[in-house]
Amino acid sequence: MIKHICPSPQTSYVRIEKVKNYTVMDNDFLRRSDLSWKAKGILAYLLTLPDDWVIKLKEIETHTTDGASSFRKGWAELVQQGYIERNPIRDRSGRRIKYWETVVFERPLYRLGQ
Repeated sequence: MIKHICPSPQTSYVRIEKVKNYTVMDNDFLRRSDLSWKAKGILAYLLTLPDDWVIKLKEIETHTTDGASSFRKGWAELVQQGYIERNPIRDRSGRRIKYWETVVFERPLYRLGQ
């Protein structure tokens, strides 16, 4: 079902009824003026993934027309702003990295009270 909302003469929204294939997420990061649209888009995409999804950077890069360099720049911005943490999980010897644990924060810990 499509719903047309016209709250003002200057802007109209045409929305759909959400019954499947939709995501509920916090608006805080989307409304921040100190985050690029690139970073906002990457985080929004990550938040659409199931909670048990294993994030592989090379695989995520394939879901956009941006190149690897552009994606990495947006990813680095999210890391710097506290939206993403990457932690190496090492083998028993502590020398080899078995895999990388990725933690995605819908709102960084330092902003939770805001």
